[in-house]
Amino acid sequence: MLAASGSGRHPAAAQRPVRLREALRLALEQGQRRMAGRALDRGAVTVPPAAGAGTEPFVNLNAPQDLVAAEALSRRGAP
Repeated sequence: MLAASGSGRHPAAAQRPVRLREALRLALEQGQRRMAGRALDRGAVTVPPAAGAGTEPFVNLNAPQDLVAAEALSRRGAP
């Protein structure tokens, strides 16, 4: 299962069967980093956000000002 939102798929927020552990480890050791396509090839489904979810649930916090903005959003109680 891969989480999705308005900005696309988020393979880091995914649920993967334990039985795929070894295949995932080997893929990473071979330098493969794009796990979404690999997961979809193995039958994963994309799960969209709940209807009316509102705010983008996934954000990148790459700089101090990104964290400040996310904290402000959290204090406002964004849906």
